[in-house]
Amino acid sequence: MTIDHHITLDTMSEADLEPVLELLRGHDPDTVARNSGVSRTRLLQLRDGLLSRIEQERARVSDSPPEKIGRNAPCPCGSGKKYKHCCLNRHEPRHGSAGQAKPSATSAAQPAKNAEQEKLIAQIEQTFDRLRAGRYGKAIDRAATLLDRYPDEDRLHDILSTAKLHAGQFDQALDICEKRMAVAEIEKAFFIEHGRYRDSEIDTPALSYYYPPLTWLQKTWIALKAKAYNDQYPTREDAGIVKWVSALKTADDASRFPTDHTRGLDLRRKSLAEAIQRLKAVGPDVVPYLGPLAWIYSWSGLFVPEIL
Repeated sequence: MTIDHHITLDTMSEADLEPVLELLRGHDPDTVARNSGVSRTRLLQLRDGLLSRIEQERARVSDSPPEKIGRNAPCPCGSGKKYKHCCLNRHEPRHGSAGQAKPSATSAAQPAKNAEQEKLIAQIEQTFDRLRAGRYGKAIDRAATLLDRYPDEDRLHDILSTAKLHAGQFDQALDICEKRMAVAEIEKAFFIEHGRYRDSEIDTPALSYYYPPLTWLQKTWIALKAKAYNDQYPTREDAGIVKWVSALKTADDASRFPTDHTRGLDLRRKSLAEAIQRLKAVGPDVVPYLGPLAWIYSWSGLFVPEIL
């Protein structure tokens, strides 16, 4: 799916919005941009515009006092906090300046919270950059450090588990995915029952972004298969097979191939034709060498070794 560069948030369809949602779920910006046929800058602009629109809508709702709402009911602004801990003060006039309402603690703290949110997003992107550049140790260290401050930020857990997979730390990656899937199930059940997240009872909820259980289920499966494929890798490598499998990895080199899907695919086919023919000639013995590559290309890539 390719995003029209002239498209705006007002005219975006559900399909157009999917790449932005993938980015918000913590996927690598460059990968999402490449797959959707849009520049990284444009994708980030759409994301920021969507977040800004949501924040504006939330502020608009919170500025309009409801006719009847209990002090302990969830705030209509959508923050998840109790009404008395959120927009109640904004909706109740205070003595002093006629017709003016006293700013609530929440509204006064909002600029600081927005600034911290922007800082967090920038830090997540910087950590993704380390992962994308193959600096897995640096990505692991940075993600772990940030998780000390933002323990429920699933985008950081995603980076950490993915970096550990690339670093060959399969059991640790699997442990992260399983634990976050359990947390996601708890959060989902709590939200269904109460209509809010658990941290909404806290006066200052932590900045966090939760993945849905299905996302962590997919990542758990990827970790399981990555470990299984790695266990099948030959202890004594065939240098010829390694050479041609390594050639396949050049397909990810964005500097060599255009982002246009059809043209990029055609050029890749021509460039990799010899490597593919060589590997076909080897036969079934090549499959264990391809397995460790399969999980890199999302859950759908996990079917490749079985098909081969």
